[in-house]
Amino acid sequence: MYRHIHAVALRTIKYNDRNAILTAWSAEMGRVSLLMPNTATRESRRRRALTMPLSIFEGEVDDRPNRDIHTIRDMRPQVVTLSVSADFTKAAIAMFIAECLDNILRESAVGDTPLWELILDTVITLEKAENTAAVANMHLWFLYRLCVIAGVEPDMSTYAEGRLFDLRSGTFRASAPGHSDYIEAAQTPVLYALSRLNARSLHLLRLTAEQRNDVLDAILHYCTLHALNPGSLKTLDVLRSIFH
Repeated sequence: MYRHIHAVALRTIKYNDRNAILTAWSAEMGRVSLLMPNTATRESRRRRALTMPLSIFEGEVDDRPNRDIHTIRDMRPQVVTLSVSADFTKAAIAMFIAECLDNILRESAVGDTPLWELILDTVITLEKAENTAAVANMHLWFLYRLCVIAGVEPDMSTYAEGRLFDLRSGTFRASAPGHSDYIEAAQTPVLYALSRLNARSLHLLRLTAEQRNDVLDAILHYCTLHALNPGSLKTLDVLRSIFH
């Protein structure tokens, strides 16, 4: 039985001499493995272009019981991402977000509408972004919003100037907790400012390279502590080299 899906491409690995396996996450089936031709034909090249990390596509999946790898037909882009493909910084951010999702979404999470809407909104915003600051803040905004929809948003009602942030409890406090999982008060205004951004105001947050790396480390640590483990990220060093 063929089933229509809307999906985001996460990663592709070689399967054999003629095929590759695309890992994707779909709104209808959750995490899926799709068989992709890996030859020099025009159709194979077209499909590879459709399945770059964080590409949004749709198609008809042959959804058979007890099958781990599925075939797909009538594959086409749902969102055209020409600027993401052409811009090195945008492409690096897309690869980072896709790797985070690949590591975090080990469970199927079928029917998770808020998650799908976040992914779709992120890809569209990244594609349309022209301001340098907006692009540079994209992955930080995405990770923060991911915490929100996962139900582990930091308690911003406890924020006050001069308070540090307890990564375990997700609250701001006046003094250091009895553990090392916290960020200093000097760094917390950036986290607070990040929480107030939306897709249209990303350009308003101006950060130095050190501030951007510090808040990224803090959010990744926070995710790990709150069951959103992004794992060991190969693309992290690439981002650091871009935003230095």
